[in-house]
Amino acid sequence: MAEEVKESETTNSLDTETEQAKSNNKKSPLFVRIILWVLFGIYMALVLTGIIYSIACKRSKDGTLTIANHQLRIVTSESMAENKIFTDEEYKTFEIGSIPKYSLVSIEKIPESGDKKYEFYDNVKRGDVLTFYYKMDDGRQEIVTHRVLSKTENKLKSQGHTTYVITLEGDNVESGKHQILDTARDETSTNFVIGKVVYKSKFFGVILFALSSRWMLIFGVVIPCAGLFGYEIFRIIRMVVKEKKEEKVAAIDTPVIADEKEKTIQEKDQEIEELRKRLAMLEQEKNDNSQK
Repeated sequence: MAEEVKESETTNSLDTETEQAKSNNKKSPLFVRIILWVLFGIYMALVLTGIIYSIACKRSKDGTLTIANHQLRIVTSESMAENKIFTDEEYKTFEIGSIPKYSLVSIEKIPESGDKKYEFYDNVKRGDVLTFYYKMDDGRQEIVTHRVLSKTENKLKSQGHTTYVITLEGDNVESGKHQILDTARDETSTNFVIGKVVYKSKFFGVILFALSSRWMLIFGVVIPCAGLFGYEIFRIIRMVVKEKKEEKVAAIDTPVIADEKEKTIQEKDQEIEELRKRLAMLEQEKNDNSQK
């Protein structure tokens, strides 16, 4: 009897462990799917941001995205990637350090007119990074982001305000070829300031540059979506196949279960019949003893 109890306890514990393992297996794929969907959502949000940035840049006359008087641009040259001009001690005091290629920069736009525009120039100092239009020697007008080397007062005044001659150069340029901006001719010259760089990020710049490319639309949107669609179809097919297998197993197991139930009923009937016979024998013995 004790051995039977031990065997039943062992069987129950094994059944419990099996059920727990099954429940863990069910939870694990669900948890993995949730993580994958979260990662996919973050990825698609980044892709969508890149697409919006690309469309906004193409539709803007400035070729960039402007938010709350701040332009967002990606630096595509290495002219500001490394310091080769200033001393290390002075370079550490600058608000904006080196700007690696493909960095995202936020440019606070210069006021278009009025006292605030001249106040902007009054506040420009050595070490500030400005973004400006500049006509190159070959006649091309490019957008340049370089650092201020010096600012000197101009003899010319504009509407009673002081004007300046600002000299700029890239940190990574050792040629000594400067860019010179004359703020007195800011409104008539092809060389004029767009604004001051107030923020930079290599991380976001690389992401936006990659996501806004033409190939990213194919490799970043079409292919992942097609892969997700294919994965969902695969899951549906796998579920259908699994259900069919379970139905076949159930169909095979049903007669076996019925036979087992019938055997169990027969065994119980036999036990009841034996108990009746024993009771009859006991009553007979009792009657015989009472007669004696």
